[in-house]
Amino acid sequence: MDFAGRKAAALAALSSPTPDKSPKGGVDAPIAPLLDVLNSHPDLLTTSSCSGRVSILAQPQEGQGPKQKKKARGGGWVYVSHDPADPDAVVELLFGGSGSGGAGDELVFRFEPMIVAVECRDAAAAVALVAAAVGITSLQKRAMVAIRCSIRMEVPLGQAGELVVSPEYVRYIVKNANIKMEANKKRMDGFLDLLRTKGLPGSLSHCNGSGGLYIDRGTSLYSEIKTPFDDSAKKNGEYLVTTKSDVDYKNSDADGDCEVRSGSLEALYFENQDLACSKGVKHGFEMNFKDSPSPRMGHTITAVGNSIYVIGGRGGPSEILDDIWVLQSTEHTWSRLVCSGNFFHPRHRHAAAAAASKIFVYGGLSNEGIYSCMNVLDTESMQWSVLAASGEWPCARHSHSMVSYGSKLFMFGGHDGQRALIDLYSFDIITLRWNKETTTGRTPTPRFSHCMFIYKSYLGILGGCPITDNNQEVMLLNLKHRVWFCVSIPSLSQSLCVRSSSVVIEDDLVIVSGGASCYAFGTKFNQPIIIDLHPIESMFKHDDMVIQSCNTISTVDCTRGGQNGKFGHVIDAPAGDFTESGPQVLQLEKKFAKLAKDILKKFGWLDLARKVRVSHDNCHVLCPVTTDFHDLYTDEHLKMAHNDLSFGESLVFTEKNLVGDNLSLQKALEILLSFHGSFLKDELAISRKPSKSPQVIMKELVSLLLEKKGMPPQLLEQLPTRWETLGNIIILPKTCFKDSLWESVSEELWPLVAKALSAQRLARQGKIMPNGTRDSTLELLRNFAWDSLIVEMRVVDLFAGIGYFVLPFLVKANAKLVYACEWNPHALMALRRNVSDNHVADRCIVLEGDNRVTAPKGVADRVCLGLLPSSECSWTTAVAALRGEGGILHIHGNVNDSDETSWLEHVVESISNIARAHGLSWNVTVEHVERVKWYGPHIRHLVVDVRCRPI
Repeated sequence: MDFAGRKAAALAALSSPTPDKSPKGGVDAPIAPLLDVLNSHPDLLTTSSCSGRVSILAQPQEGQGPKQKKKARGGGWVYVSHDPADPDAVVELLFGGSGSGGAGDELVFRFEPMIVAVECRDAAAAVALVAAAVGITSLQKRAMVAIRCSIRMEVPLGQAGELVVSPEYVRYIVKNANIKMEANKKRMDGFLDLLRTKGLPGSLSHCNGSGGLYIDRGTSLYSEIKTPFDDSAKKNGEYLVTTKSDVDYKNSDADGDCEVRSGSLEALYFENQDLACSKGVKHGFEMNFKDSPSPRMGHTITAVGNSIYVIGGRGGPSEILDDIWVLQSTEHTWSRLVCSGNFFHPRHRHAAAAAASKIFVYGGLSNEGIYSCMNVLDTESMQWSVLAASGEWPCARHSHSMVSYGSKLFMFGGHDGQRALIDLYSFDIITLRWNKETTTGRTPTPRFSHCMFIYKSYLGILGGCPITDNNQEVMLLNLKHRVWFCVSIPSLSQSLCVRSSSVVIEDDLVIVSGGASCYAFGTKFNQPIIIDLHPIESMFKHDDMVIQSCNTISTVDCTRGGQNGKFGHVIDAPAGDFTESGPQVLQLEKKFAKLAKDILKKFGWLDLARKVRVSHDNCHVLCPVTTDFHDLYTDEHLKMAHNDLSFGESLVFTEKNLVGDNLSLQKALEILLSFHGSFLKDELAISRKPSKSPQVIMKELVSLLLEKKGMPPQLLEQLPTRWETLGNIIILPKTCFKDSLWESVSEELWPLVAKALSAQRLARQGKIMPNGTRDSTLELLRNFAWDSLIVEMRVVDLFAGIGYFVLPFLVKANAKLVYACEWNPHALMALRRNVSDNHVADRCIVLEGDNRVTAPKGVADRVCLGLLPSSECSWTTAVAALRGEGGILHIHGNVNDSDETSWLEHVVESISNIARAHGLSWNVTVEHVERVKWYGPHIRHLVVDVRCRPI
């Protein structure tokens, strides 16, 4: 029976007075209105439901019932209510002597929230519903969606006749269950109101079947492009070509990417005269082909003339693709290309851009690692080549963006396997040279899986991961002056532009698809967004004036029809770093610091490259400011405007309106002037010399060596991005310097690497030996005595636990001695057994009790502080445990992703102060930061290696 037949039969049974097969025999009254709304949609059918219930379930003890899983041992309800429960009635049932459940049955008190199982006509209807529900549970023979909420409760009560709870406790849990029942009802009513007022998300008049609905939901997470079709019937319009996702859903990956792969192609048709219509899409159609690319994600789609090229992607968790398909838009036919030349390795999450008749592909991800090569496909000769470009080559990356502008390609952001990137590169297709762009103003935050577009002489960036409060902002780079501006678009705050695709059609930015699926937090897919870019020209009409100041810019409406994207105010004026006399700080009294900092940050006047700090007299706060703010602040007519403004007025205004869009630049300056601040030279910034990271130094030194020897620059992608430090030896990962070409320059290479890493000795991690003890091996890269170094290392582990770090230090690093501090008796028992079983007990001293009392002093080369969420309670103990010559502290902590920089500064400052209090003259620096994992939303588990050296 097809969907229509099943629905007709089900609705007939639902309206029948005959009881159904459920224990209750019918639909719960509170959920009936929601079922009516869902069943009124032609593509939906509810198959089962519950409005939420309070119950007591009696289950046979494990082993007594049928041989089933624990959660399916059978049993039955001894109490159930779909309304708030009566505490006295429940107590009477359990303690009144009438009995409840069979002898020996286990009784469990439960609250279960509402749930509705909905069968959908097809996957497209399921995706439309899933944005308002939680998740698709099946896409096999039938498309099923479960609508539920997460509040639930389950409390064991004991066995029938032998309860382990008191009547007072039963009343307490019933009270809590009733609170959850009320919250459950509010959520159910809220969902019902949403469907009644707005309809199903993405629902609209069908555009050639369900495909139009599906694309309007924006559920495909891939690249889309705009290309004109040679079709006289639609010569006055533009097409947006996009892939349609129609396969399976799996678990999310690190950036919230849902496993949805594309299987067909769709075109959305936009009429030029009606681009900002209420739904964004005038009409659309699906193109079906005899032959077409296989379902995939993470690929690129690039237009060259009237042809559309699909390159690479991923067909599954282990299926990385290298095929190239072309769609001849004039003929509406797909064909797979057979290309010659250099081999193109399979990859996904790469970036591609077209210039002339060539497609440039950079980076990407495969099972082998992350690429940093530039591959070029000549669409005339159908040949691949690998460019040996000069200049400052970008690092390996994936999920970045690349666009074409004139004779240059611009590339921004991405992910290098450890962190999101913030760099902007340009590539000259004529000179074949990379250049790392130097810009002013506040650059975009580090991000990947974002959108990038070109509009006239502006480069725009929006969305991406990690998801922050700044996602409603569009960053614009003036390509003439290399100056960043930030424009607020409030309507974007309702979108999740992750893996979205953007295209500029005349003066409109069209953003299609994007979103994320996460089991714990639900699914969010975007509707198409249309933003009028034309006001940019009026905003920045006089470029030279804008470079000097932005005090004439105000809120500008950029919509046509009032439905779609809106440009708000420019919140980032171009920012310089230095005045004629050097970098400046604005000195203010402490009572004004919070308000002043908020305003400075809002308008881009706070120099984020420098730190806000307290003055030496401890009475003032020093805010590092940009050159533009210095010029505006000292302007004579603004000083005059401040004469009529009192601090009281500014305080009231700021508290009410600072976070909104109504604070003008002129008003902000007047408020700041009322604080009577003064400018000072930033002596700290003047004295501080810019430093390069070890990775950058290594790349520069090795690049010169490769250029001198005439070796391919692609070898640079084999440089290490991380390493381990043991005493005075640096241990490189086994994945670096793998190519045999490195052996020919080893005599010159290793001294350069050692110099970059400030290492006296170098080694590379080897393979695990296939013996019983699985010994690790090291390849010695310079001649030295390894044993004499390692056996001298002493370690103090202040939070040893069962030996998570103790054993690697003893077994793998062969430390001479480890002091293991622990106070949990169960952990101590396991720790002692573990060191004994690994035959290292003779080199481990177990210290039982509070480490602040038991830890040794002045003995350690390294101290491990593996306590979460913070180990700060033992930082003083750790410093005291190090030898007078210093050493390394491995400090763990849970840190908000936006606070990482300030946390690292706090660590260095605190350790320095503690050392100074102990009479130790140490130079304290951060040697390495390991981002272990996400501990929770926006909370990351970090480990910082802090090096303490005598000054």
